[in-house]
Amino acid sequence: MSKTLQTIIWIVIIVVIIGVIWYIASRKPAEEEAIKIGAILPLTGKAASYGESAKVALDLALEEINKQGGINGRNIELIYEDSQGQPQMGVSAANKLITLDKINIILGPVMSSVTLAVAPIVEGNKVILMTISSAPDITYAGDYVFRNREKTTQQSEKMADFIFKILEIKEIATLYMNDDTGKAHHSTLVENFEKLGGEVLISETYNPGAVDFRTQLTKIKAVNPEVIHLASKPKDVGMILKQAKELAIEAQFVGTSGSEGEEVIELAGEAAEGLVYSVPSGDITKPGVAEFYEKYQEKHEKGYVEVGALFYDSLKIITMLMKECENPIDTNCLKEKLYQIKDYQGASGKTSFDEYGDATKTVILKTIKNGQFVPYEE
Repeated sequence: MSKTLQTIIWIVIIVVIIGVIWYIASRKPAEEEAIKIGAILPLTGKAASYGESAKVALDLALEEINKQGGINGRNIELIYEDSQGQPQMGVSAANKLITLDKINIILGPVMSSVTLAVAPIVEGNKVILMTISSAPDITYAGDYVFRNREKTTQQSEKMADFIFKILEIKEIATLYMNDDTGKAHHSTLVENFEKLGGEVLISETYNPGAVDFRTQLTKIKAVNPEVIHLASKPKDVGMILKQAKELAIEAQFVGTSGSEGEEVIELAGEAAEGLVYSVPSGDITKPGVAEFYEKYQEKHEKGYVEVGALFYDSLKIITMLMKECENPIDTNCLKEKLYQIKDYQGASGKTSFDEYGDATKTVILKTIKNGQFVPYEE
C-alpha cells in the first residue's frame, strides 16, 4: 500500500471520528429530551370553544413552566389531539397518544361522554388522566383517572337553591342533551330541586347533533313554566334560546357550565340576555386567581376563563409532582402524589383530591348581560 493511499485512509478515518464526536456532542442527551404530555380537547365541533379556551391556558402554563427550567432541565412538550367532542374520536386520540407517542400523562377530555369512553384505555395502560368532566360516574372510572373540577352535583345544588330560594319558583321545565353530560346534569338538578319541594312539570331531551328544538320547546311552552333549565353545549344553547324567542317563550332560562361559549351570543343574540348558569370558579381575591385571569384574557379575551383556569392548574400540578418523582413519568409515583394534594392554591382556587381522585371546587352563578358573560349579582 502506498504512503499516499495510507495517508488518505487515515484522513478519512480521522474525519469520520471527528464527525461521530461532533454528532454525539451536538445531540441532546436522552435524559434532557422534552417530556411529552398529551391533551385531548374538542378543538372542532359544538364544544370547540371549550377546547380553544383550554389550549390557550395550557400553552400559557407550558410557556411559564419551560421558562422556569421545565422538569429538572427538560422541557415539556404538549401533543394535542382533537376529540371533536365525540367519544369514538376521543378513544382514537387516546390510543394514538399511548401507542404511537408513548404518552404516560393525558390532560382532558372535556365532555363526560368522551372521558368515560377514554377512561378504560388509560386505566388499562396505567396512564394518568386529568379531566375536567363533571359526570358522577367519573368518580369510579379508575385509580389513574383524576378530576380537577366540581361534580355535577355541586352545580345542581347551587342552581336548585337559586331557582327555589332566590327566584322563589317551585315549578320548572327541563331540556337536556341525551349524552352522559346532559343526563348527569339533568338528573342531579331534578333530584336536588325536588328535595327542596319543587316540581318538574316536563322534561324534554334531544340527541347530539340536533339543530331544531322547536318540537321540544313547543311541548314545554304548553305547560307554561316560569323557569326552563338547559343542560347542553354552547352551540345548542344558542340555537335553543334563538328558537325559544321565535316561539315567544318568555320563561327565565337557566343552565350549566355548558351555557358559556361565544357561540351562545353569536347564535342567540339578544335572546341570550339574562341567561343564568353555574360554573366552577376561583375566588378572584385569592393569590394566583386574579393574576391568571389577567394573563389569560390578554391572550384570549372572549375565552371561557374558568375552563382555562382548570387546565392551567392541571398542568401546573402535574409538572410540580413530576419534579418530586425519581422518574418524572412514573405514573405510579405521580398517582400516589396526586392523591396527597391538599389545598393547592392555583388559578381555579384551592384544589384537593379525595380518595376517588375527585376535586371539590367553588361554584358560582354567572349571567349574560349586554352581550358579556359576567358574575350574577342578586
